[in-house]
Amino acid sequence: MDPADPEAVPALTGRIAAAARADEAFAAGLLRWAELHRTAAPATVDVISGQAQVRTAVRTCTVLGGIHLGGL
Repeated sequence: MDPADPEAVPALTGRIAAAARADEAFAAGLLRWAELHRTAAPATVDVISGQAQVRTAVRTCTVLGGIHLGGL
């Protein structure tokens, strides 16, 4: 799998999710693996300043696809 391929990652996660839905043992093993490899998110501070009028801020690391903000 090429992680740079925009279709490869969603295809792989789709196959993993389908396998987990179809097989309880696989789902349980996947959950154990995820818990074992979980890492804490780094502590960060975000600053929104200037003339910004913000009701809700959403933070993310990786965005796949477009982002649309209101009517912009």
